[in-house]
Amino acid sequence: MKINQILRLMNKTPKQLFLVLILGIVSAYTLSLNQQKAQENTIQGIVIKVIDGDTIDMLDSNQTKHRIRLYGIDAPEKKQSYGNKAREFLASLIAGKEVKVLIKDKDKYQRSIGLILLDDMDINKEMVKNGYAWAYIEYSKDYATEEVDAKTFKLGLWADKNSIKPSEFRKIHR
Repeated sequence: MKINQILRLMNKTPKQLFLVLILGIVSAYTLSLNQQKAQENTIQGIVIKVIDGDTIDMLDSNQTKHRIRLYGIDAPEKKQSYGNKAREFLASLIAGKEVKVLIKDKDKYQRSIGLILLDDMDINKEMVKNGYAWAYIEYSKDYATEEVDAKTFKLGLWADKNSIKPSEFRKIHR
């Protein structure tokens, strides 16, 4: 707090000082709760397996295994064109490395849906930006721009004129 702010506070009535004090305490408490919630929704650990282009297994510091589905993207299925390449690209980025996962939700299979960060790099974005996944715009528009760019430059799966969205591929192959 600056000296002029303190001097102004000293000229306040006891009621006004009390109100300022209460507001300060409430603000500090709210900030603390927000920070705690952010920590509760964050997992840090080592990537022990890359299942496919949008799903990994990681082990946290308590040796608890977590299955994570990458938020906002949909990578080709294993049996789909570019499915193996997407898995290999994701593995080249994070396999065996310590990552931070910001949990956004749970899916119907009870997997955590999360944003994966390696240092400050958004791995989900890297998958779309390099043409190894679609932006899953049905759930998030976060990576729509990266998808347009990858399509424009025909990166990864966009080099294939017949690329089919994984959601459509899954419907066909049920």
